[in-house]
Amino acid sequence: MMLCVALLATLAPGSPVVAAPAQTDMAQAAADFLHGLSAEQRSRAAFPFESPDRVKWHFLPPEMFPRGGVALRDLDAGQKERARALLRTGLSQRGYLAATDIMELEHVIRALEHGQRFARDAEQYYVSIFGTPDAGGSWAWRFEGHHLSLHFTLVTGRITVSTPTFFGTNPAELREGPQKGQRPLGLQEDSARALMRALTGLQQSRAFVSEAVPADIITGNAFPVDPLAPAGIEAAALSSDQQALLRVLIESYTSLMSDGIAAARWTRIREAGFEHVAFVWAGSTEIGKPHYYRVQGPTFLIEYDNTQNEANHAHSAWRDFKGDFGQDLLREHYYMDALHVRDFAIRYTAAWCSQDAARVASFFAVNGSLKINDGAPSVGRAAITEAAQSFMTDFPDLIVEMDGLDREEGRFIYRWTLTGTNTGPGGTGNKVRISGHEVWTIGPDGLIAASLGHFDAEDYARQLGRQ
Repeated sequence: MMLCVALLATLAPGSPVVAAPAQTDMAQAAADFLHGLSAEQRSRAAFPFESPDRVKWHFLPPEMFPRGGVALRDLDAGQKERARALLRTGLSQRGYLAATDIMELEHVIRALEHGQRFARDAEQYYVSIFGTPDAGGSWAWRFEGHHLSLHFTLVTGRITVSTPTFFGTNPAELREGPQKGQRPLGLQEDSARALMRALTGLQQSRAFVSEAVPADIITGNAFPVDPLAPAGIEAAALSSDQQALLRVLIESYTSLMSDGIAAARWTRIREAGFEHVAFVWAGSTEIGKPHYYRVQGPTFLIEYDNTQNEANHAHSAWRDFKGDFGQDLLREHYYMDALHVRDFAIRYTAAWCSQDAARVASFFAVNGSLKINDGAPSVGRAAITEAAQSFMTDFPDLIVEMDGLDREEGRFIYRWTLTGTNTGPGGTGNKVRISGHEVWTIGPDGLIAASLGHFDAEDYARQLGRQ
């Protein structure tokens, strides 16, 4: 049985969002990609924005970390081109070339391993879309496989720093064959070495933390990620020429991304204070020897290591402490929505008093859920419509009043009082007046993703005359 929840129908429309070309291009490319898939392929590629899979990531081979989404190897030529077109919207030309080089290196690894370990398939990279691509909406997409993990999130039409970002390469340098000398992450290594060489002996001693090197990037695939222990030398202690080299090093990473994402990352660095950005080095400074470095500011972390396969196997990652997977803008989005939620609650209350069950269900996300007390949850709009209709049938004169609306830890608590006469089929004819509350989790589409309700079931049964 359902209580008269009254909170969230469709948030009151605010000012229209004018999408920038980058957001428009990204949304169009994602929509084109989905449209070009078969129904079966689309079922693998498309996820709700709220899917837990959206914040799962790794850079391991697929055999070690199975991925959701549709693989390039399962697409025809036209579908692959649409996947590549989507990838190009999130990366610069340099970044796109680095990504495709990394994928092609799977063939090299397979030859080096003689096919003994994993499939090492250059088309075993997966595309996933979360939510509905919309230049003014909230949605995300992912392109991921071995040594490549790229995540792009848009919140109400605003592009985010779109992290985590991982680029890895094995070999780090091709030392034989027709592509001898190829180094997909060469700029990232060379610019760090240039900075290290430019430091004075005293400055190097501050930047240098250990002869030993970590086996991999320290943060791995953790989420959320916290700042590592303060270490190294900060930009404030560098000369202007050395600071310029530090910027070049950071730019070697931002330049992999599209202009909009790169600008978002630099804006965040400047606002937090470039002078607080620290550079850390571990391991040997000799070329070809195991080494590790990181660049850490108040808001972000870059990690790079080249320690495996005789220092010819590099990993790099960019993380944002508050913005991975768009979490910061999503929190802001939910806060701004709270300014409109009272009007939203009033309209939702009216829906519950309308005797129109489908109208109530429309206030929930497509896969939204409603759970009352210890009952089984109603999941999806059809189930919620059925539950609401049952309740409205029991109380044809149902009236709901909103008693209050609070916000707590990112969720809304809606307090209500229900009155009605139980004159439906099999009813007792008794009048009921009962109060309760529901706790809502609101999705990025502004609809109820999950509703947890509570009222005094014993008092309710007593008023009905069934106790």
